[in-house]
Amino acid sequence: MDRKRHLIAAVCTIASISPQARFSYDASWGFYAHRLINRLAVFTLPEQMIEFYKVNIDYITDHAVDPDKRRYAVKAEAMRHYIDLDQWIHSETDDLPRDFASALLQRSKFYLSIDGEALSLFRDSIQIALDPDTLWLSDSVLLMVCPARNYWTLMEFRICLYENLMPEYDPASWSVPVTRLGGPFASLTTHGVLVIDDRFCPHGILPYHLERCHRQLVHAFRAEDPVRILRLSAELGHYLGDAHVPLHTSKNYNGQLTGQDGIHAFWESRIPELFAADSFDYFVGPAYFLDDIRAAIWKIIFESHCGVEDILQTERTLRSVTPEDQQYCFEPRGGSLTMQACRNYAAAFNARLNGQVEQRMRSCILATGCFWMSAWVEAGQPDLLRLYDKKTSLGDTTKSTPPLAPSWQWLRQHE
Repeated sequence: MDRKRHLIAAVCTIASISPQARFSYDASWGFYAHRLINRLAVFTLPEQMIEFYKVNIDYITDHAVDPDKRRYAVKAEAMRHYIDLDQWIHSETDDLPRDFASALLQRSKFYLSIDGEALSLFRDSIQIALDPDTLWLSDSVLLMVCPARNYWTLMEFRICLYENLMPEYDPASWSVPVTRLGGPFASLTTHGVLVIDDRFCPHGILPYHLERCHRQLVHAFRAEDPVRILRLSAELGHYLGDAHVPLHTSKNYNGQLTGQDGIHAFWESRIPELFAADSFDYFVGPAYFLDDIRAAIWKIIFESHCGVEDILQTERTLRSVTPEDQQYCFEPRGGSLTMQACRNYAAAFNARLNGQVEQRMRSCILATGCFWMSAWVEAGQPDLLRLYDKKTSLGDTTKSTPPLAPSWQWLRQHE
């Protein structure tokens, strides 16, 4: 426990000196909370699943933080941990497509760059809105490139998006050779690239990635692959944890827009560190099947977002009535002094939030069990007892297993 506390202290220290970079200041729920959520979710599972997960509970616990460790090495990782919902939705009449391909198409621009000339790939956005399942290519593309046909189905684009576009994602310059696009461009040998002016992904894709991760887990259960089942279960739990953090749904994610820098780590790291072990109640009941995963994901996202203003307002009010020298204290950690929210100040913040942190953790524990169970049910409820003799092949899967790959056979059957 001491090592975990030292790590969280170091993370919170970074929060106080470097709030500008979205993922430089915290470990997202804190490593302690992510691991605790995954571990406790195991005990919500039904009899047919729990033994397999209990045997591997240390793996599920330890690897709950893998996505955070990966975010500095993989360009597309950081955006999987959040969504700036308030960037897109400002009133009851605003909406955001629940399908990732549709959302990207609606909020970004696509160009074919041929011989230095940039051609708009699709007809205008009005046409796309009227006929969302058929993406008609622009006249300039048809004249210059001569593809096999003048349209791209949304399904073809969705497959291309995950198979060919996302592996090449680069927030600075996102482009893919036209010969890799497939669909109407499948037989082309033209030297050119698809350039994506991405105005959507930088604001986060958490709910979309959650759905994809769930699909991958379904496929892993169907394949009865214990390595992928456990790895995807651990990572799905991580992203569900992020989805339950209100500030992961706002562009004011660290209070930087309201002069409340550091509130992110205060809420999701300091509070669990001080109170989760001794004060929180983790009796959440048994997991149950979710018949609409997409709806369940967005329900979590919107519930989290409803808590954003309460966090910000509560911290503002508490700060205004608390002497400054009683707000942040230096504590000895790992042979050095680090600045932390004082214990009494943190306790007051937690109390004024009416147990919001505890409630979100409880909700996440149950949701994680429900998502694992639902993937298992969708896969046909394979006998996990048969996988016991395979568990020893796990080893250090962070080094021995290949990167995650989309379950396209499943996607084609269910989209």
